[in-house]
Amino acid sequence: MINPALSSLYQWKMDQDANSVVVELPFPETPFNPEILTVSLQEDKAILIVEIPGEIPFIQGVLYKECKSFTSRFDDNSFYLTLNKEDSEIWPYLMSDFNPNNSKMDPKSSYDLFDFAQKTQNPDMIQKSMNYLDISISEGYVPALRLASEISLRSKENIELGMNLLKIAAYTYQDVSSMLKLALHYEMNKDTIDDAFTLFTTAAKKGAILGMSFLGQMISPLSDISFHHKDAIKAAQLFESVLENDPDECVSLYEYSKLLYFGVGVNEDKNKALDMYNKVKLSEPSIPPLESLTFDESVLNGGKTGENGKQSKKEKKKFLNPFNSIVIISCISFILASASILYVRKRRK
Repeated sequence: MINPALSSLYQWKMDQDANSVVVELPFPETPFNPEILTVSLQEDKAILIVEIPGEIPFIQGVLYKECKSFTSRFDDNSFYLTLNKEDSEIWPYLMSDFNPNNSKMDPKSSYDLFDFAQKTQNPDMIQKSMNYLDISISEGYVPALRLASEISLRSKENIELGMNLLKIAAYTYQDVSSMLKLALHYEMNKDTIDDAFTLFTTAAKKGAILGMSFLGQMISPLSDISFHHKDAIKAAQLFESVLENDPDECVSLYEYSKLLYFGVGVNEDKNKALDMYNKVKLSEPSIPPLESLTFDESVLNGGKTGENGKQSKKEKKKFLNPFNSIVIISCISFILASASILYVRKRRK
């Protein structure tokens, strides 16, 4: 399987114009020496291999079309390979087939061929392409693990498989979007809620906006999430960090508006709270007025507390649980729709 420390190099990006194809291989966060990368163009310049000793090749297979030549360079963040085309045709993908010398292809190229086949809506091509997806999954290519887990989790019979694939992506490959999705599953079960907290914390430390937001929601004494550790001050700090980067993030807007309105963990500021609340109401029009929410006095009187914020049964039934469900579902959809969650990207120095 793919070495987790090198996972980013397998998620290369392809760009092109009429004259050339440029492939960018992003370096991992851990120290990496690009000098050990080797590029070989074999057999009439049709077979391309990019690799380092002892690892699955980052790129391997028969090119979509032969190229005239190649050049390479690197900077602090990525390795760049430029393939000079024979003609101006736009390539739909980089690799068209397995390396005939060993019947192998790199995991991203396998996934790209699977993805291309799905878009053709040709039943024969789609059926044949499942082999490409299997290759990507078996080698630990993160986008393939994400997709396979999503498909598996839709079926009751395959939930265990889906969760196992999600765990591999989240824990083995430290994929932020998989961490968030797995944490949202764990958050619903009291036996795994501590694992959700750990995953949200890890994602937040990696700069994930939604990780910070969900973490703040867990520890806010005014949220409807039952958790043994509540810290209004820390929750407010997390919400502030989120909103500095994404002023429209719905979870932080709503949860922070409650803290501000009731003055829990922060100085009371009803005007600012209502401004935030009104932003959320544009996308969630069913939410009730902030002034209609009620909480235990023990929660409202403390900036930090070990108790969950409690609403009256009437209000809780009317609003909070449905809203949390809407937020979780919409955020899961967002995670699945995009392989890269909005996060503060930490570039290598």
